[in-house]
Amino acid sequence: MIIDIINSAGENAYLKDSAGNLNLAQTIPSSSITKVIGKGKQANVSGIQFYIEGNDLFPLFNFLVDDGAGNFAKRNQPLFSITVFKEILPGLFADPYKSRIHSLGGFQDFKRGTFDKCDVYRINNKPTIVSLGTEPCKWKSIKYELPEDISLDSAYWEVPSAKDTPATAFSYSINLYAYDNAGNLLNAGAPVVLANNLDPTQKRIKKNINLQNVRFYELEVNADVKHDSTLTERIVTEKADTIGRPLLEGIYLLEPVQTKFDFYSLQEFLSECSEYELFPLQGLPFKKLMATLNLSSVIVQSPNENIGASENEFIKLEIFTDKLKVATAKLVSSELLKVN
Repeated sequence: MIIDIINSAGENAYLKDSAGNLNLAQTIPSSSITKVIGKGKQANVSGIQFYIEGNDLFPLFNFLVDDGAGNFAKRNQPLFSITVFKEILPGLFADPYKSRIHSLGGFQDFKRGTFDKCDVYRINNKPTIVSLGTEPCKWKSIKYELPEDISLDSAYWEVPSAKDTPATAFSYSINLYAYDNAGNLLNAGAPVVLANNLDPTQKRIKKNINLQNVRFYELEVNADVKHDSTLTERIVTEKADTIGRPLLEGIYLLEPVQTKFDFYSLQEFLSECSEYELFPLQGLPFKKLMATLNLSSVIVQSPNENIGASENEFIKLEIFTDKLKVATAKLVSSELLKVN
């Protein structure tokens, strides 16, 4: 049963700091997070309404500030920042506005790699690396070259039918080889081990890879198949080998990127707003500003969430400037309840 959708209103629609204050400028730095979404509840967010007041807001419109030596440079930190934390891949929570996903999969990626006692087939309409028989096998990708140096932070990979595959079916390991622009292997000359002798029922996420200055990378998958799959239809190769166990559907690498929701000036902030109103007074400092920031997101509860480890969906607002006297933030959102 779906209960009628309502618009968020009243005090519950406002973000509060850790002490429960509505004025987010009361203590700097300030951090406020949306409430944990309960089971059967969904928040559809379309924006945030801001009211900002200070002794003089005009200097905050400048992206560059005087460093004290007569030079103008970018601020050391943003005036304020917004984080949208979502489950962007099963069990992997991150800010989609701060992440770029490198997807490796499909016939094109798999076929360009090298196979040892495995091959790629279409299983359940999806290209999948499959073992040939029941013995150790290996697949290694080509060495991908990036147009510029990047960082890599996390990884996720898809094991086909993981919920239905017994833990004893096979074990596997995944290695990530990352190189700098001179071709030197990073991570102290060793591959980053994404998975080490895991079974198909175990968690398929690797966090905190912390690779910097990556210009090339390649991936290697090793599997030890214990017994064949229960597929009733066999695919026979030229050598009359039978299809073995479906092993891998894809690997995804997360690259941290700069978000558009780090605001180093009010000019940057207003450029992302659908509407705003300034309150200048003749001959007096500019003190007040109202604006509605465009921010589209759906916040839900995930069966994979771990609130104690901050692995759940939320929106967070952080204020770093001490030039504000008052700052309030109200979510423009609707709430949906579903009762089973």
